[in-house]
Amino acid sequence: MTGATILLLITMAVLISAAASQAPPTKYINHTVGDSAGWFFNSTTNTTATNYSSWAGSQTFSLGDYLIFKTSSNQTALTITVPLTIQGPNYFFSDARDGIQCQHGLAFEINVNRGLGLPPSLNQPPPPTYREPPGPDSASPPVTIPAGEEGTGNSGFKKGASVQVIACVCLFALLAVIGGDRGGIF
Repeated sequence: MTGATILLLITMAVLISAAASQAPPTKYINHTVGDSAGWFFNSTTNTTATNYSSWAGSQTFSLGDYLIFKTSSNQTALTITVPLTIQGPNYFFSDARDGIQCQHGLAFEINVNRGLGLPPSLNQPPPPTYREPPGPDSASPPVTIPAGEEGTGNSGFKKGASVQVIACVCLFALLAVIGGDRGGIF
């Protein structure tokens, strides 16, 4: 073998052993966004407490992990604890002050790996999509039922009863004719 072939085989062996030595995650992790700096924005200086993109780049995220946003009460974090339930790219940002905070770095992207997969507590079907309830203008128009020729509220019942009586009489007459051929009433 030539020296180049041996070097190639050694390089491949090192890469394969490095890939095989990376153990899959054995537990779910809570990631505090920004570590000890938290999720803060100084509105006086328009700066964030830390570089959130760098922080996110130093972490490994998997399905079932949680993001913990530590913030003060004057921030606009809608959720404090966020489970990671979508594999692939995920984006987090603050749109407070018409997006000024996001434009100045209060935002980050993460890539969520499969890891252990979702735990049963998070492996639920998504909620149904939100549908705007009908407004007062979308109500169906009132239904007007025209009065019968007799003009009374029970005229429909009387007509229906007549049809039912005629149907019963015809049925009994038919049964009597069929039964008469057999020597009985019915």
